[in-house]
Amino acid sequence: MTTFAKWTHPTTGQVRVYINNLPTQGHAKIWIERQAPDSFGDELSIRINSQTHNRSEAANLVNDVERALTAAAGHRVKTWADLLTTIK
Repeated sequence: MTTFAKWTHPTTGQVRVYINNLPTQGHAKIWIERQAPDSFGDELSIRINSQTHNRSEAANLVNDVERALTAAAGHRVKTWADLLTTIK
């Protein structure tokens, strides 16, 4: 089961949401950061850090994260506030 964990950087105060136990994750570190809304109103930036995934596989991981968020919320999550509500 995919889990989401909120983390605050102790020095900068930046808040991230880490994703764990995604079935396709492997050894990748996956997190979501807040960004300024884009032209579609999305405030979420999904980041992938992996030594074992190529670009295409990392892009697929982003899609998997979006599907997991949609399943957890019951709708597409686009805003930071909605993300924080979903992971509680």
